[in-house]
Amino acid sequence: MKKHLEFRNFLGIFLFLFLAGSLSAQSTFYKKYQHEVKQWGNCVIETSDGGYAVVGVTTSTNYVYQADVWLLKTDSSGDTLWTKTFGTSGRDEGFCLIETSDHGFIIAATKEVPQHYNDGWVFKTDANGNMEWEHVFGTESNGESASSIVDAGNHSFLISGNVNSKSYVFKIDDEGNVIWEQTYFPNQNSSTTSICQLSNNTFAIVGSFQMYPAGGWYPNLFTIDSIGNLGYQLTYAFIGTGGFSFITNTTDGGMVFGGEENGESVVYKRSATGVEEWNYHYESGYMTWAMAATETSDNNLVITDNSWDASLRKLDMTTGDTLWTRTSNLNNDNPRYTNMTTTSDNGLIITGYTYNYNHGLILVKTMQNGSMTDIENQKSIQKSISLNQNFPNPFNEQTELNFNLSKPESIELYITDLNNKRIKTLLKEPLAPGVYNYIWDGNNANGVACPSGIYCAILKTKNGITQTRKIIKILK
Repeated sequence: MKKHLEFRNFLGIFLFLFLAGSLSAQSTFYKKYQHEVKQWGNCVIETSDGGYAVVGVTTSTNYVYQADVWLLKTDSSGDTLWTKTFGTSGRDEGFCLIETSDHGFIIAATKEVPQHYNDGWVFKTDANGNMEWEHVFGTESNGESASSIVDAGNHSFLISGNVNSKSYVFKIDDEGNVIWEQTYFPNQNSSTTSICQLSNNTFAIVGSFQMYPAGGWYPNLFTIDSIGNLGYQLTYAFIGTGGFSFITNTTDGGMVFGGEENGESVVYKRSATGVEEWNYHYESGYMTWAMAATETSDNNLVITDNSWDASLRKLDMTTGDTLWTRTSNLNNDNPRYTNMTTTSDNGLIITGYTYNYNHGLILVKTMQNGSMTDIENQKSIQKSISLNQNFPNPFNEQTELNFNLSKPESIELYITDLNNKRIKTLLKEPLAPGVYNYIWDGNNANGVACPSGIYCAILKTKNGITQTRKIIKILK
């Protein structure tokens, strides 16, 4: 028995040291890359060899209208293996890249073309960054671009972009042949920024949508099937102008997307069937955008925005609540993050640029909790609200909403339909800690009775904590 206890003690110590060593071995670094006068990264991926690839922009002058696509390849420590530039004498920019089965890269970009302003540009390189083929598309009247790429299987890819101020998606094979192409919403101007795959037959695209000629642009989401047929479209026009900058799928079959609405960062979570599960607005500097999100190994989310403090924020996947935030000035470089993804060791790899005098591209590798030793400030966010299920539910004439508040907060309580269209605001004011009860009479903001259906009661604080409860109304 004593030998067995000694062995178990030894085994326990060994496992503890092994796990601790594995966590501590998770690499971190902060790298700056200077090619010409100014440069920044727009997209970063982890490559099959354990290193990283970044695509973005480099300029030979202080003027961004003279720029080239810049492709940077590093090893796992962020040390440069090679760089390549692609472009014309005008303004060219790379927005997204994906690694191919032969370890090359396909890049979505825009390039300046005489008499065309800018055209959409997709090209493939080999594993060393040498161009193998290119596909250019556009018209004479407007600036075009290829904005995002997703692997569609069978050596093919779906690429979102913009043609003649219209949302545009096309499918291309790994040799550059267009399989199909489709423009969307012919009667209004629109644009796309990001695409993701939700299932074998469904893709989701986000961007902006102009609802009226010469009017404001609003965040837009739409889905298509594998041959480009339009599914559903949602334009978020009830809060303010803005646009969505990213969308990513989640392991539960849903999607997370975000960007900017009315000058504030915003993130939404929808289920695989398109039902909204939560949304999250948080206070930040004016015109701050949520730029990217990635799912973590514990099935939660980390998002970043374009504020000047290397901002990271972890969200609960189920509720959208903020779990922690991190900021850093990273050696007084005032970095701005633009894109990130989860790495094979469950860390984060992030790109962006500095806002000091040299405006350099950055590559940042953090641990799974977003940290790098002694360079960031972490702030844990404690949940201060608790929204209880309404009673009665289902209801006919009216229902009571009850919530608890553990500390002083600026609170908003409102009702939406399943498309997130606001029906009625019940409360919007600062409150002291306590228990509160509010009645929804089943009417909209104009006093008109809402039809039978499923609605959402949303309780939100100004620091981004949101809770949602589903409400069922059944008319007699």
